[in-house]
Amino acid sequence: MAKYKSPEMLWTSQDLSHKWRRFYRQASHFLDGPLHDKEENAKVSYLKIWVGDKGLDVFEPEVEVKLAVVVKKYEEYCAPRKKHIMAALKFNECQQANSGGFDSFVTDLKILVKDYAYQEEERMVHDAIVFRCKYSKVCEMCLNLADELTIEKAVKIVPTQETNLDSLRKLAKDEDPTVNVLEKCQTQSRHKR
Repeated sequence: MAKYKSPEMLWTSQDLSHKWRRFYRQASHFLDGPLHDKEENAKVSYLKIWVGDKGLDVFEPEVEVKLAVVVKKYEEYCAPRKKHIMAALKFNECQQANSGGFDSFVTDLKILVKDYAYQEEERMVHDAIVFRCKYSKVCEMCLNLADELTIEKAVKIVPTQETNLDSLRKLAKDEDPTVNVLEKCQTQSRHKR
């Protein structure tokens, strides 16, 4: 275990539900991986170490308790307090930032939609991609797919568009501005004749 970084739970976070999901995802890799052959009470002990003092203040499991029971108690504590309206607001305000990449945008949407507790999570995410992606061409291409659009298809469209735009920007920078001026002068002289 010394060669791996132990999972850490950030109890001071404003979004405990999200932090718990991330923490437990990492912890479960340890529990199912290097610690898979350990007994149940040993796994509970590791979890007690990883949640730290604050975690033990929240809930200190008994000696002979099942891991699933301990995890459920922490999940209940960290669960959002039914703030669906605030979760919906956060989800609906999520935009692809000018400096942020598309993958980061999709990841943010997938995380935020979990807190919203919406029935059709994938549809909400792909609708948000269509309407809030910063590339109008991507929106157009996604709309052309209509009901066949999935998150996976949208994710395949965007890198192509980003690459094309980067190439166009590079070409525009590499263009010699004097050529454009000469071309413009020649065009104007032809119109005068």
